[in-house]
Amino acid sequence: MNHRSDLVSLGIIFYEIFTGATPFTGGSALGLMYQRMHEEPRDPREAWPECPEYVARVILKCLARDTASRLR
Repeated sequence: MNHRSDLVSLGIIFYEIFTGATPFTGGSALGLMYQRMHEEPRDPREAWPECPEYVARVILKCLARDTASRLR
């Protein structure tokens, strides 16, 4: 583990704090892992329409699958 995984964890926490939901949904741990590896997270504005665009952008940058696209 390193700072890149810390950013993903922070993004998940921010997502849950701001929306009250999770960025990925699945019926099992395997389903969640599959989504994390192969799908984009849900936009926070879907769960919280009043979410400011800049907050959604920071959250999604933390959750980016491509490590080069994450916040630095």
